[in-house]
Amino acid sequence: MVLYNTILRQIRNRKSFINSYYQKPVFYIVIIPTIIFGFYMTLIMPNRWVAESKVVIKDVNPHVAGATALGFIINEFNPISREDAFFLKEYIYSYDMLEYLNHKIKLCKLYRHGVWDPFSRLFRNTSKEEALEYYKSKVAVILEENSGVLTITTQGFNPQNAQIINKAILERSEWFLNDISQKIAKNQKLFFDSQVKVALTNMQKAQQAMITFQTEHNIIHPLAQTESGTKLVANLMAELAAQEAELKALGCYLTNNAPQVISLENKIDGLKKQIDQERKMVAGGDTKALNSAFLKFQNLEIEEKLAEEVYKSTLALVEQNNLNSSKQFRSLVIISAPTLPEKAVLPKRLYNLLLFFILVTAVYGTIKLILTSIKEHV
Repeated sequence: MVLYNTILRQIRNRKSFINSYYQKPVFYIVIIPTIIFGFYMTLIMPNRWVAESKVVIKDVNPHVAGATALGFIINEFNPISREDAFFLKEYIYSYDMLEYLNHKIKLCKLYRHGVWDPFSRLFRNTSKEEALEYYKSKVAVILEENSGVLTITTQGFNPQNAQIINKAILERSEWFLNDISQKIAKNQKLFFDSQVKVALTNMQKAQQAMITFQTEHNIIHPLAQTESGTKLVANLMAELAAQEAELKALGCYLTNNAPQVISLENKIDGLKKQIDQERKMVAGGDTKALNSAFLKFQNLEIEEKLAEEVYKSTLALVEQNNLNSSKQFRSLVIISAPTLPEKAVLPKRLYNLLLFFILVTAVYGTIKLILTSIKEHV
């Protein structure tokens, strides 16, 4: 009887302890929410698998020979490739990528099918803005500044989906880089074609100016004609000296009225007039003189050669641009391909549960501290 009363008393004390415990605010603010959150994390929140890939953008001068693949990835990663990496990162987070994934692999359906958790799934009538934010929460792109390596991670509610999403992103990223290269090559081609037309027009104008000058002055090359005029003067002077010597010889035994002397004097006078005329032409005695024409001709010749050199240089640049356009300047080098994940790494249930417990405990402690402070001052 005594034992029975003792047991009954202990049961009553435990019930009173439990009842008093249940009536404490900590039970409703900390314990029950933690249990509910743990139940949600364990039974409702779906597992998420993560597929990871590592890539780098190769932007290498196609004329550099003997470079290794490792040099492509590390030594020749230049500021242009770094900018391309930033552009690619933003493109992966863009509406265009989201629309492509919806068209290619039905991304929204992958994040909706077979998932009952309202906090984890993507609903059917979700707006584009909400879908993009949801997509960004499931895809991460990290750029390593020093090496230029892009790490792309994608989450899926099964291993296959995570891998499929990652592969589709890589495929579209490769297309994006090729599209950039093609647009740049096209713009460069249009620019160089316009420059060729301008250079050709300038060269033709210079050639036409030269032809017009030669036609107006009835000369082919003033320098050559000047040299020939000088030689002609020298020959005439030599002939004049010979004729004068012959005249002196005839004067020794003929009179001044002799026909031979008169004929030779007339010939000498003709030579002197011709020499004076040729000297005036060579020395620039009038506006049609060869020396004056030579200065004008020299300027036209310089302009013509300069226009021709510009045209040749422009053609060489066009050929070089066409050669470069046929090659892929920017390509996506896959360092680590997305493999099929074997273990669900998300969500981190124990970590999240402990973090939630700490947060609600801190909230409870803060509320209790505030109420105690109020009671003491009332």
